[in-house]
Amino acid sequence: MKILALCLAAALASAPAWGQAREAAPFEAHLDVQSSAAEVGEPIAIELVARQELPAIPAGADALRIEREARRELRQHFGDELFPQGELDYSWELLDANPLVIRRSGEAESGGALIATRRFRLVSLEAGTRALPKPAFEGELATVDIEFTSLLAEGEDQPRPLILFRDVPPETASSERSVWPGAALGAALLALLVGVLVKRRSKKKTAGTVGNPRAALEALMARTRAAGSTDEVLHAAHFHLTALVRTALDGRLKQTQPLWNLRGATDEEWLAARLPLLGFNEEQADRLQQLFEGSGRVKYGGEAVTEWGLQERVDRALELTAEGGQG
Repeated sequence: MKILALCLAAALASAPAWGQAREAAPFEAHLDVQSSAAEVGEPIAIELVARQELPAIPAGADALRIEREARRELRQHFGDELFPQGELDYSWELLDANPLVIRRSGEAESGGALIATRRFRLVSLEAGTRALPKPAFEGELATVDIEFTSLLAEGEDQPRPLILFRDVPPETASSERSVWPGAALGAALLALLVGVLVKRRSKKKTAGTVGNPRAALEALMARTRAAGSTDEVLHAAHFHLTALVRTALDGRLKQTQPLWNLRGATDEEWLAARLPLLGFNEEQADRLQQLFEGSGRVKYGGEAVTEWGLQERVDRALELTAEGGQG
């Protein structure tokens, strides 16, 4: 037994640890900017990209556990908030920001890399050459300078005319007397036209939402396979999946009752508002919540997913959109 234990200890000591190999793998991060010049008030699209190279996974190792650990450590480089407190002063405006997304490039067995991206848009309220504020990130980021030009060029002292709009001619006494009847008639015709268009659009919208959820979900799976089921394709497919489920269940409810428009609501907000109306039993409601939670981890948490995993969620969505509420 002592000889066997000594041999095992020597073998473990001579084999390189996964953690040590991963620490030695190259790591880089940079700010990818849409343009090197912009006007004051013009949105600038920026992407913080971090790439962590991964060595090949040893034979017999738990590939999923290793990748989950690597994703967790990569995520720790990013702060909870997009910018450190005080980094953005009055001269910058954060227009919008997307959540952190982590995807894998290449096959895990042969190494590959994890790529983390965080997209956002900034607006400068001052002119001149300015260094972009640096997001909250644990690592070196090169300074990026952008040239922001003023809305008024040198020598201009008035705002430029709007493109494709003609200047309004000066009003005369006769035009003041004659404009109101025509304006009133035009406003009435415009209101009538808007009413007809809204009603027609509402009918089309209702007809489209009822639709055939089975055909839409099966088409989603077919498009995903045809596109090669890459990480990017599978990630995007989960956004379409939850949207199709929401549309199908909204269409069912709209046949029996009026509903508030929740198009801009998050999945959690949609579930809180719609679940009590669907008439699902406890088991059905739990399956629907699990479907949205699992899809959310892929969409916003960077969780790895396979074509088989997407198919499993599509099958669950087919069952839920075909089942009736049981009260």
